[in-house]
Amino acid sequence: MRVEKEMGDSDEFWVAGSECNGTCGDLEAYLRKDGFYKPWGIPFRSFEEVKNNTKKKKTLIIGDSYQKNMYIEWNDLVRGRVKYSEIHNELLLRDMLTEHAGREPNPSVFYLGNEVKSHKDLEKCMLRTVGNFLNRQEKIVSSSVLKKKREAFEIDFRRYGAATAFTLSEYLRYECFVRHLSQFQRIVVGVYVHDVKLGQVWYDPDEERRKLYLRKMEFVLRALTSIPDVKIVWMSAISHEVAPEKYKSAQATTRPLQVKVRQICENHGAAYVDQFSLTVRCNWKNCTSSDHHYSRIVNRVKALRALEKALEIESGG
Repeated sequence: MRVEKEMGDSDEFWVAGSECNGTCGDLEAYLRKDGFYKPWGIPFRSFEEVKNNTKKKKTLIIGDSYQKNMYIEWNDLVRGRVKYSEIHNELLLRDMLTEHAGREPNPSVFYLGNEVKSHKDLEKCMLRTVGNFLNRQEKIVSSSVLKKKREAFEIDFRRYGAATAFTLSEYLRYECFVRHLSQFQRIVVGVYVHDVKLGQVWYDPDEERRKLYLRKMEFVLRALTSIPDVKIVWMSAISHEVAPEKYKSAQATTRPLQVKVRQICENHGAAYVDQFSLTVRCNWKNCTSSDHHYSRIVNRVKALRALEKALEIESGG
């Protein structure tokens, strides 16, 4: 199914239905045929190139539902299986996560939310972290606030493993969690919106939320980059220009904040993928969707960019 251009899109930034002249790789040919947003670029020309560069190292993806979607696309790219779908709805997402976790088709790319389900020691470690955090909170917050934090922490754990810089910073205080992460050579992290907007129970007062997010992010990067022989790729926040209002408001100060995020990554030797720029200008329907999670096309390019950045940092770039 060929994707369609929205009215008003500039042809300058659009490739659709263009045929290769015989020099394209199979991945590049597919992208050109079905539609592509030129500013993204095409960092890998063939599925085999993606597969070979992915399987060099074990990669762990940590983060929210945006990272879940990227995990699925990365797995499919490695298998040379690319499908068109305008959105990833939650039902499709659950089905595909079950499929990928059950068959384990790619032993090189993993998602923390799946790791929790398949490693009992990791699950016990993380649950102990949750319990210890709540025990500390019980002494300093009201019962109603404690209940909200308990529910938020448990949802975060069950759905994603860790979807916020806040919860990830708590897990990284425990050697059992760090030990599990040390088996990977690449860790790709994407956390933001549940920290800053959706996860309102974590930070108080509200106006300090973004400052505190940066502090937690710095703690996370310091902990991750101290793990021997592991390279870190940090995925920035995305644009919510075309999304329900609650997501737009979460993005209110994203652009200036990303300058600080990039600097923190540089300070700690982590690679940085600017998802905000990848999405902020692309408003055709194949970049956006009604549930704000973006299309498979967007998540595919996120996976390609994450792999590209991992290779750069591994080569000393």
